[in-house]
Amino acid sequence: MYDYDYTTAAHLGYNASLETLSSQGHLITPCNTREFNLTQYKSTIVTQWDLVCERRPLYSSTQAVTLLGLLAGSFVCGIVADLLGRRPLTLISVVGIITLGLATALSPSLQVYIILNFFTSLFIMAFFQTNFLIVIETGSPSSRSTFGVLYGAPWTLGYMALPAVGYFIRDWQWLQVAITLPFFILLVNFWLLPESPRWLIQKGRMVEAIRVLQWAAKSNRRPIPSPPVLMTMLQAVRNKMITDEEETRDGLSGLGEYVCVRGKVLLRRILWLLKTPSLRLNLGVMCVCWFATTMIYYGLALNSTNISVMFFGRRLTLLALYLVCGACISLNAVLMFAFPDVHVSIKMILSLVGKMGVTASFSLLFVYTSELFPTHHRSLALGACGMLGRVGSIISPYVNDILGDVLVWAPSAVFSSVALTAFTLALNLPETRDRILPEEAKFFNTRGATPSGLWTLCKSLKRQVIATTLGAATEGKARRRRESDVGGQCYQYRGHVDL
Repeated sequence: MYDYDYTTAAHLGYNASLETLSSQGHLITPCNTREFNLTQYKSTIVTQWDLVCERRPLYSSTQAVTLLGLLAGSFVCGIVADLLGRRPLTLISVVGIITLGLATALSPSLQVYIILNFFTSLFIMAFFQTNFLIVIETGSPSSRSTFGVLYGAPWTLGYMALPAVGYFIRDWQWLQVAITLPFFILLVNFWLLPESPRWLIQKGRMVEAIRVLQWAAKSNRRPIPSPPVLMTMLQAVRNKMITDEEETRDGLSGLGEYVCVRGKVLLRRILWLLKTPSLRLNLGVMCVCWFATTMIYYGLALNSTNISVMFFGRRLTLLALYLVCGACISLNAVLMFAFPDVHVSIKMILSLVGKMGVTASFSLLFVYTSELFPTHHRSLALGACGMLGRVGSIISPYVNDILGDVLVWAPSAVFSSVALTAFTLALNLPETRDRILPEEAKFFNTRGATPSGLWTLCKSLKRQVIATTLGAATEGKARRRRESDVGGQCYQYRGHVDL
């Protein structure tokens, strides 16, 4: 608080007091005790651990650590999901969330709270990302975008429901318990969800893969070849997916040798993502897109319209969302700079429309990124992009706090610049709508296969409009009906299997 001598100021008078203050400057002295207004909230982490004044940066650290845990979860998930499988990691994640979430409510100190919050966020991201991989890898090209977007809908519903929960539960410890208890329901996912058939085939576990496909075919009332025929077809698919990892693991005996080789294999897998110009372009652009999306999303949160990704495709939809987001935030920055007295409702509407665009792009990025990389490297690529995206979310609070204090329009200018940068880079991405998920490295070796530039965007949009006019959408539905989907798998019985 400010150390003012009000008794002396009363004797000096108003003008003399101002002159004295201007010569002395603002003298600040720390508070010995504080009284918090508890009429609205019974208890918060701010009141419990005195996170105000000189301790205020610790409160920002609790938010940053949460986002840092999400970042670590993106990286860990990409590795563990490929080693253990998608299904076991979902069970491990839920158990970790429940255990650490309840323990967080009993934190005896701020340090313990921050540590538990970090690992809880790590498991939350691992659970979210792993289940999304199952959704993508068990869906046909015609259903991937639909179920990929629907997968993010509960996130939005939970985001909307959280204020209501916080309204009725005013103690932060009981609130922590309340938001942890629903995860008990998710324990049944381990028994309800099948393992990813793509991962099973890639690991050579053909019997389990056939069992999953038979269950899917029975559930969807679809025909399926006999087990011997299916085994031959799946083995042919696996022959395309075999990597150096399986060849290198043969003959290993010692644990130390195995760990060493696993490290080399992981390094080769990371370098594989940079193997060809097409892969480097896809990974680089997606990392920037994730960075931009998470930074803007959390930035707008601190400072609904349905767009059909099936009709216009992933690329055009993502570009449109970034353009809407960047335009709205840019206009907001201009209003703050040139017309600071403009009504707050106008700025709020622009901010919400921009957030709508970036929120929709969040759901689309999961689907789009998964379709750009093959099965064996998909979770690693998704984890790498998500990890860099979380860096953007960690930066966003500081953009608001530091730049916002200097120039009120600066955060909006930064976010709009990032959105328009992502828009420009996304012009170089290929379209993946109705395309079979890639499995082979040679898929990415073709030069010139990646459309780029604004001219290509205009031509693509023109083709979409013409195709719509001529009824190409109806033809596409007829073509997809001719394909024999097995349990939602991208399975086409033409003497081979495309998974």
